[in-house]
Amino acid sequence: MRKIILIIMLAIVGLNVQADGFGYVKFNLTGGNEQPFAADGLKITFDNGNAVLTLADGTVSTLNLDDINYFYFTDDAGTPTGLKGDVNNDKEVGVADITALINLLLTDEQITDADLFYRADVNSDDEISIADVTALVNLVLTQ
Repeated sequence: MRKIILIIMLAIVGLNVQADGFGYVKFNLTGGNEQPFAADGLKITFDNGNAVLTLADGTVSTLNLDDINYFYFTDDAGTPTGLKGDVNNDKEVGVADITALINLLLTDEQITDADLFYRADVNSDDEISIADVTALVNLVLTQ
Protein backbone atom coordinates (compact mmCIF):
# COMPACT_ATOMS: atom_id res chain seq x y z
CA MET A 1 0.00 0.00 0.00
CA ARG A 2 2.85 2.39 0.89
CA LYS A 3 4.39 1.73 -2.51
CA ILE A 4 1.14 2.60 -4.33
CA ILE A 5 0.72 5.85 -2.38
CA LEU A 6 4.36 6.77 -3.05
CA ILE A 7 3.93 6.09 -6.78
CA ILE A 8 0.84 8.29 -6.91
CA MET A 9 2.59 11.09 -5.02
CA LEU A 10 5.68 10.87 -7.22
CA ALA A 11 3.51 10.84 -10.35
CA ILE A 12 1.87 14.09 -9.26
CA VAL A 13 5.29 15.59 -8.51
CA GLY A 14 6.58 14.35 -11.87
CA LEU A 15 3.96 16.45 -13.63
CA ASN A 16 5.39 19.67 -12.22
CA VAL A 17 8.59 19.48 -10.19
CA GLN A 18 9.31 23.18 -10.37
CA ALA A 19 7.94 23.49 -6.82
CA ASP A 20 7.71 27.25 -6.64
CA GLY A 21 10.44 28.60 -4.39
CA PHE A 22 12.16 25.29 -3.69
CA GLY A 23 15.42 24.30 -5.31
CA TYR A 24 15.64 20.65 -4.28
CA VAL A 25 13.64 17.49 -3.81
CA LYS A 26 15.10 15.34 -1.02
CA PHE A 27 14.37 11.65 -0.74
CA ASN A 28 14.65 10.14 2.73
CA LEU A 29 15.90 6.60 2.25
CA THR A 30 15.95 3.54 4.49
CA GLY A 31 18.90 3.74 6.83
CA GLY A 32 18.32 7.47 7.35
CA ASN A 33 20.28 8.71 4.33
CA GLU A 34 18.87 11.61 2.34
CA GLN A 35 19.43 12.10 -1.37
CA PRO A 36 18.88 15.62 -2.76
CA PHE A 37 18.10 16.34 -6.41
CA ALA A 38 17.83 19.74 -8.09
CA ALA A 39 14.10 20.34 -8.64
CA ASP A 40 14.47 22.59 -11.69
CA GLY A 41 13.74 20.45 -14.74
CA LEU A 42 13.61 17.20 -12.75
CA LYS A 43 11.63 14.45 -14.47
CA ILE A 44 10.48 11.41 -12.48
CA THR A 45 9.36 8.21 -14.19
CA PHE A 46 8.80 4.67 -12.92
CA ASP A 47 10.25 1.40 -14.16
CA ASN A 48 10.16 -2.05 -12.53
CA GLY A 49 9.68 -0.81 -8.97
CA ASN A 50 12.17 2.03 -9.34
CA ALA A 51 11.83 5.80 -9.46
CA VAL A 52 13.98 7.03 -12.35
CA LEU A 53 15.04 10.64 -11.83
CA THR A 54 16.32 12.56 -14.85
CA LEU A 55 17.95 15.90 -14.06
CA ALA A 56 17.83 18.90 -16.40
CA ASP A 57 21.40 18.11 -17.60
CA GLY A 58 20.38 14.55 -18.57
CA THR A 59 21.97 12.82 -15.58
CA VAL A 60 19.89 9.80 -14.55
CA SER A 61 19.63 8.31 -11.05
CA THR A 62 17.54 5.34 -9.99
CA LEU A 63 16.01 4.82 -6.56
CA ASN A 64 14.25 1.60 -5.58
CA LEU A 65 10.76 2.46 -4.34
CA ASP A 66 11.20 0.07 -1.40
CA ASP A 67 14.16 2.20 -0.24
CA ILE A 68 12.21 5.50 -0.20
CA ASN A 69 10.58 6.43 3.11
CA TYR A 70 9.35 9.84 2.00
CA PHE A 71 10.39 12.92 0.02
CA TYR A 72 10.03 16.66 0.48
CA PHE A 73 10.88 19.97 -1.17
CA THR A 74 13.53 22.25 0.32
CA ASP A 75 15.87 25.13 -0.49
CA ASP A 76 18.75 23.36 1.21
CA ALA A 77 20.68 20.62 -0.59
CA GLY A 78 22.14 19.68 2.75
CA THR A 79 25.57 19.80 4.26
CA PRO A 80 27.68 16.95 2.96
CA THR A 81 28.93 14.61 5.63
CA GLY A 82 31.43 11.84 5.91
CA LEU A 83 35.15 11.28 6.24
CA LYS A 84 37.25 12.81 3.45
CA GLY A 85 38.74 9.96 1.43
CA ASP A 86 36.26 7.35 2.69
CA VAL A 87 34.88 6.77 -0.80
CA ASN A 88 33.35 3.36 0.00
CA ASN A 89 31.78 4.80 3.19
CA ASP A 90 33.06 2.08 5.54
CA LYS A 91 34.08 4.70 8.15
CA GLU A 92 37.83 4.29 7.51
CA VAL A 93 40.26 5.46 4.85
CA GLY A 94 42.36 2.77 3.21
CA VAL A 95 43.45 1.04 0.02
CA ALA A 96 39.87 -0.04 -0.73
CA ASP A 97 38.94 3.65 -1.01
CA ILE A 98 41.66 4.20 -3.61
CA THR A 99 40.18 1.38 -5.68
CA ALA A 100 36.66 2.77 -5.20
CA LEU A 101 37.77 6.25 -6.28
CA ILE A 102 39.51 4.93 -9.41
CA ASN A 103 36.39 2.91 -10.28
CA LEU A 104 34.28 6.01 -9.73
CA LEU A 105 36.44 7.97 -12.16
CA LEU A 106 36.33 5.16 -14.73
CA THR A 107 32.52 5.00 -14.73
CA ASP A 108 32.42 8.53 -16.16
CA GLU A 109 29.05 9.13 -14.45
CA GLN A 110 28.19 12.43 -12.81
CA ILE A 111 28.04 12.11 -9.03
CA THR A 112 24.69 13.33 -7.70
CA ASP A 113 25.17 12.10 -4.12
CA ALA A 114 26.47 15.14 -2.20
CA ASP A 115 27.99 13.00 0.56
CA LEU A 116 29.86 10.78 -1.93
CA PHE A 117 31.11 13.86 -3.79
CA TYR A 118 32.36 15.34 -0.50
CA ARG A 119 34.17 12.12 0.49
CA ALA A 120 35.67 11.59 -3.01
CA ASP A 121 36.83 15.22 -3.46
CA VAL A 122 39.88 14.53 -1.30
CA ASN A 123 41.74 17.72 -2.25
CA SER A 124 38.57 19.87 -1.88
CA ASP A 125 38.81 21.54 -5.30
CA ASP A 126 35.11 20.92 -6.13
CA GLU A 127 35.84 18.33 -8.79
CA ILE A 128 36.61 14.63 -8.79
CA SER A 129 39.77 13.87 -10.79
CA ILE A 130 43.05 11.99 -10.81
CA ALA A 131 44.37 14.68 -8.45
CA ASP A 132 42.02 13.26 -5.81
CA VAL A 133 43.50 9.79 -6.35
CA THR A 134 46.98 11.22 -5.77
CA ALA A 135 45.81 13.04 -2.63
CA LEU A 136 44.12 9.87 -1.37
CA VAL A 137 47.23 7.74 -1.98
CA ASN A 138 49.29 10.27 -0.03
CA LEU A 139 46.72 10.28 2.76
CA VAL A 140 46.75 6.48 3.00
CA LEU A 141 50.57 6.36 2.95
CA THR A 142 50.84 8.86 5.83
CA GLN A 143 48.49 6.96 8.15
